Amino acid sequence: MPKEIIHSNQGKSPGTEKLDIAFKTSITEAEQSCMLPVIAQTKNDYGTWLMSQGQRRYAEAVPLFQKAAQIHESQDNKIEAAN
Repeated sequence: MPKEIIHSNQGKSPGTEKLDIAFKTSITEAEQSCMLPVIAQTKNDYGTWLMSQGQRRYAEAVPLFQKAAQIHESQDNKIEAAN
């Protein structure tokens, strides 16, 4: 497995851990709101950050994108699902 795909807390800066917590908190709050578009957006935002040049945490990002797409599809929002 390429080095950038290995997932561990080793080598993560304290700022990265704080952002992880902030994104996860945002997702939890969105899920509590039961507002599907908000849930999809927060999952998409976190996934985008996980895929960024500094993170490259692809395996963690993919399920977030899949869930966001499922939510958009359930709302018949095919454009956002495709994005």
